[in-house]
Amino acid sequence: MQVVQGVDSTKNVKSLYGQWAAQVVAVQIKSAGARISLRGIILGETPHAIRFRVDGSWDIDIYKHMILAVEEESWMDAIT
Repeated sequence: MQVVQGVDSTKNVKSLYGQWAAQVVAVQIKSAGARISLRGIILGETPHAIRFRVDGSWDIDIYKHMILAVEEESWMDAIT
């Protein structure tokens, strides 16, 4: 079992996903030929996965090789 390291957005985080910490983002993943977009917050990461909180209460691990894109969630997207 790998321990997920928390991502602190107030420090100079050197990870690729650290820049998105503590922000609502949309993560596009690919699994079994399907593309799926999830809205939530990146909580932390291991060398092979990120910990992602969906709907404010459901934490999941997403393998990094499945991630196609991470985008900042705009306020317009949040109201539609």
